[in-house]
Amino acid sequence: MRKKVLVLTTALLILCPLYFWSFDVNAVPANVYTTIDSIADAYVNASNPETNFGGVANLYVSANSAIDFSYIKFDLTSIPPGANIISANLTVYFSGTGGDIYWSPADSIGAYYCSNNSWTEPGITWNNKPSFNPSPTSSWSLSLFNFFDYKLWDVTADVNTALTSGILTEVLKFATKTGDGYALFQSREGSNKPKLEIEYSPESDLSNFYRHFVMNNVRVIYPSDNPAKPLGCVAAWVSDWTASAFVTTKLQHYTEGFDTDRNFVDQISGAPLGNSGLGIVSFGGPVVNPVVRYAESSGTPSVDRAPIRFYSEGSVFYFQQWNGSGIAGASLPVSVVNNDQDMFVMEIFTDGSGRHVMLCYGFGWKGTYAAGKYFHTTIYPNPASYNIGWIVVKWQDANGDGFVNNPGDGDTYTVIALST
Repeated sequence: MRKKVLVLTTALLILCPLYFWSFDVNAVPANVYTTIDSIADAYVNASNPETNFGGVANLYVSANSAIDFSYIKFDLTSIPPGANIISANLTVYFSGTGGDIYWSPADSIGAYYCSNNSWTEPGITWNNKPSFNPSPTSSWSLSLFNFFDYKLWDVTADVNTALTSGILTEVLKFATKTGDGYALFQSREGSNKPKLEIEYSPESDLSNFYRHFVMNNVRVIYPSDNPAKPLGCVAAWVSDWTASAFVTTKLQHYTEGFDTDRNFVDQISGAPLGNSGLGIVSFGGPVVNPVVRYAESSGTPSVDRAPIRFYSEGSVFYFQQWNGSGIAGASLPVSVVNNDQDMFVMEIFTDGSGRHVMLCYGFGWKGTYAAGKYFHTTIYPNPASYNIGWIVVKWQDANGDGFVNNPGDGDTYTVIALST
């Protein structure tokens, strides 16, 4: 008998890793790689301030006595909103140089982010060119024997910023230059067009829970019961912690900390901390949780805002979209909250630093606890069916036992609204 048990145990130890490996491959979608050609490019020349140099085969970058900047525009609308940009490289074909080019120390050409995309290829001139960031996002140093090839600038941060507008403009100019001279690049009218080479992971939504949370490194941030908290948030109830267990028990690699821990939360702004690509999970609403309050504040940069925010007026609680647009049916009178009714939001988004953020909370503690149970019983068993960034659900104590029961066990859960 012992030999049989040993054989069975050994077989399970061998097969279990294979089972989980198979599960991971099927659950986690692959990164997407895409190449985008420029939709407009032109150079502007200080010596000819009213002349347009769009539609030409070459782009000039020069410095000192002759100054040329090259503007290049890309359409980003093929990338889904909320996508996590892992890398983005501007690649432009280098044709040659002229004048005085220094190789040691090497002259360098920078890529500069331009937020003003109103310029056009047939209309831009030196006099009407839009301004751009004073510092380059990245630079490339010229060297001997590197002609006739694509040169690369890392513009990952710029693409993340530009996703909301759907258009990216980069400006090439000398970042460092000794003496007069110019560099020559092929425009989109040439055979080697300027390109963006982008790698991104699918947008943050509930269908990608496995990728961005289960298989990812995650920080679980608990709203503490300490009354001295960032942004004036008050002490949380222990129910906010217990509700989060419905998520944390499904994670494989996570660390835990409080909102009062300066390693997890910026103690001034309330923003969560961590590297790009990290998962952030937090339960509890903006009254008790500075991470949520930061994500819902109108003063927070738009790239860091959650898609849904809490709002109260008079004796009514509301959920509304981040821009203030109302959500039909997403409200309850304060008198019923934490009694026989509540309402909760569950949302996932990628912030401006590339972190995947999951926030869950109700109007009251029963709503937050109901959010955890709804995720555990309804969403987690089949996340692929929830290709949404947020969902608002109403909970009702239909059986009158005063307890938050699972869906199907006596209580009613009604989907009020969800993202499309």
